Amino acid sequence: MPFRLIQLIVSEDIGLHVHEYLRDYELQGHWNQPLNDGNVMVSIIIEACYSEDVMDLLERNYGSLEEFIVTVMPVEAVLPRRESEKMLSDAAKRKQWWIEMKKAASERVSREELYADAMDSTRLTGAHVSLISLSAIVCAIGLLHNNLAVIIGAMMIAPLLGPNIAFPLATTLADRALAWNAAKSILAAIGIILSLSLAIGALFGADPTIHEIHYRTRTQTSDTALALASGMAGALAFTSGFAASLVGVMVAVALLPPLATAGLLIGSGHVAVAFGSLLLFATNLISVQLAGLTAFLIQKIRPAQELELRKAWLYVLLTGMLWAILLLALQLFVWSP
Repeated sequence: MPFRLIQLIVSEDIGLHVHEYLRDYELQGHWNQPLNDGNVMVSIIIEACYSEDVMDLLERNYGSLEEFIVTVMPVEAVLPRRESEKMLSDAAKRKQWWIEMKKAASERVSREELYADAMDSTRLTGAHVSLISLSAIVCAIGLLHNNLAVIIGAMMIAPLLGPNIAFPLATTLADRALAWNAAKSILAAIGIILSLSLAIGALFGADPTIHEIHYRTRTQTSDTALALASGMAGALAFTSGFAASLVGVMVAVALLPPLATAGLLIGSGHVAVAFGSLLLFATNLISVQLAGLTAFLIQKIRPAQELELRKAWLYVLLTGMLWAILLLALQLFVWSP
């Protein structure tokens, strides 16, 4: 069970009573540390699944204070360990098992941690742009050489998971700034991948009969299922606080090769054939967005403020309907003779 260290800075007189508001939570430890400016740092160790509730409670009670600051850090381990199961009665074991099962079913990191990770993943830094560019070049070369190992290598370095998870997260939180950053990052990635692969296609030419290229010029129902599963897995890994690098490869599988294929074919003059790749990419992109939105709803991620909550439900409803209608329209187009 992961833990979090939550540190709160408040005035000394308020710090003495903070723990009274947290008596309903099972704290692994808590202490106060005086600071030089007359304030105190209240430190709390708690299971990660409770961190969002605790931070919401602290913000409701102390958010208006000038000195109010809250930081959250992951904790690798806590000693002493919990009481051994061997020392519990059978009834206590059953109760403990049920509590742990409920925790596991709803366990995720806090809203604030998700937001910070998502915002960081949407920044178009030099390293981010470089990785997208290199992944596009490697993928295009792998497609031209019909080399699956090279294509997989390209997907491993493509930073496509973060922005494509950040946009549905922004929808569930009704956060326009995050949505705008995510949209810019997604559009920038599309532009970079398409431009570089188009240039490579114009320079070296692309044969539409190459297996790895031909395979990505047609859309099948199984491809949509793959994209939906990839988006769901990416969102769940993101909310669980696990390393999402391998899951990010699955999202890149759905997005990078079809877009690079389209660029290669357009650059080499096979525009009509490239339409199939663009259709596959659009279907996969929409599927990833819809799956991510669904996963965040299942995980009960929502704004803390009541006013923002109502706005978020409206955003989720409209965006979810838009993705669903677009996906259905694309599927009908694919199925039509």
